[in-house]
Amino acid sequence: MSGFSDREKAFETQFAQDETVRFKVVARRNKLFGLWAAEKLGETDAEAYAKTVVAADFDRPGDDDVLEKSRG
Repeated sequence: MSGFSDREKAFETQFAQDETVRFKVVARRNKLFGLWAAEKLGETDAEAYAKTVVAADFDRPGDDDVLEKSRG
């Protein structure tokens, strides 16, 4: 029974690591999108605008909130 418990713990650890990496990748994608959008929109402080785009992703699940932020 110990082998099954160890295997289960390994899968849980791998899942946690995968989710951490996924979160970082999505946050970086949103930041780069925000920097690009700031350039296209003529924003003076691109870094600040990119941070607001990253923060917009926490409003709702999915990517629609990020796109709405850049459209608005």
